[in-house]
Amino acid sequence: FARGIERFKAKGLGVVAGRQSAFGFALMALGIAGFDSGLARIETFDYRSLVREIKRDGNARQHGGRSRPVYISKLMSSLPRGTVAKLLDMPGMKSQLSCDGLCCKDNMTDALRVAREHFLWSRLREVQELRDISPAGRVRHVAERLAAGHQFAKRLQRLVPGEPWDFDYLDNWSRVVEVVGARAVGVREV
Repeated sequence: FARGIERFKAKGLGVVAGRQSAFGFALMALGIAGFDSGLARIETFDYRSLVREIKRDGNARQHGGRSRPVYISKLMSSLPRGTVAKLLDMPGMKSQLSCDGLCCKDNMTDALRVAREHFLWSRLREVQELRDISPAGRVRHVAERLAAGHQFAKRLQRLVPGEPWDFDYLDNWSRVVEVVGARAVGVREV
């Protein structure tokens, strides 16, 4: 995907990646513009839910749907709400999952209640941090965040071995940032 975008850019075409959710952060570091819609939906996009009729019971209440996940900035992704609640109950984990954003007055416990706001404020802070770094340092910044996320993921897997963890995206994103980022930095130095 990233290589394809690079080829388009090399041909002089303006490219804007859409619907790239959390991976967009890595793409930004590589100099690839992007947009996302539905940020308040937290890393998800469900076209079917936008075009189908909402089912209501006799009391006009909505039914069904998934529980909102909670964004964990350290992992650059979201975890199920129940998993985050379980982690927050573990000694010393509140400080590991801390959020000092406007969304979380009481640290991450507020994120459980206001998952959308937490994600939006967290993503805005991450994007601003990336923008504050020179373009040459952005790849390193994201690579370091991914490495830290990988270490934190390993820790979570040891602490709660029974969870169906899936942190493969950290390895995938790291490879993309390494390969494409190395070429991008090499091109800038020439």
